[in-house]
Amino acid sequence: MIDGALMMDADRAGRTRARVVTSAGEIAETAGYQQIWTPLLDALNSAVFELGLKNIAIVSTPCAAQAVRRMTDSTLERLAAYRNAIRLNVAMFCTGVYQPDGLRDALTNGMNLAPEQIARLTASPREGKLHAQLWDGATREMDLVEAEKFTRAGCARCDDYLGESADLAIGPVGARDGYATVIARTPIGQAAIQNAVTMKLLETINDVNEGALERASAEKDRRARAQAFDQLQVMALDALRDPRKLAEVKMQFDLLYGRPRALSKKEDYRYAGCGDCSGC
Repeated sequence: MIDGALMMDADRAGRTRARVVTSAGEIAETAGYQQIWTPLLDALNSAVFELGLKNIAIVSTPCAAQAVRRMTDSTLERLAAYRNAIRLNVAMFCTGVYQPDGLRDALTNGMNLAPEQIARLTASPREGKLHAQLWDGATREMDLVEAEKFTRAGCARCDDYLGESADLAIGPVGARDGYATVIARTPIGQAAIQNAVTMKLLETINDVNEGALERASAEKDRRARAQAFDQLQVMALDALRDPRKLAEVKMQFDLLYGRPRALSKKEDYRYAGCGDCSGC
């Protein structure tokens, strides 16, 4: 079906990169999906114009899969070369990707690991852990909450955890140990799965925890709060021009952060500064 693929890779220094692969051997050599932000589509020009690939698979995060879908759905003539070359759009389930420098410092300080020791990073929301698989076969872990502070800001506003824009979405949610859940979202994705099964390249079982998938898809609280904060910022800017909107800003602030506790008389004096200081 394809003559090449765009994939995520990492070098021995732990730096992630986009890589164009054109054989099964090269696919096996890649480090694969990491939790670290990688501008994957930067390599698309190389795949299309330098290597001349005509049937490309792109394996990416859901946000990048959304960009791919926009290209393939577009009617702009300037995007025709990409649109005609992309054959398969694959997204990995994603809880967020991390800023490279910040996460690298966290791994060094929290796990006492040098970046060049790490072969792969895998987040497990079910366990609440970020696993680091080392080149020597050992595994280390840290709490996800410690890593999440390095998540890219846009991830908090993402509404596509399960790769809804892709032809195929793949990830651990809903799957038992040793397996991955695969969701075929388009006829092209379904054909890819069927071909792999027919050629005995893929083993499938119908043991999927659909409830876990539904919960993951419906998890909107974090995103809704981030979007509400964005709305508050816009409302505050509007209130600078129209003071009548200050009441709306205050209401939105109270919804996000709670109504502030009223100060006692003594606290009032302490924070007021000069004035009637007889109560200090």
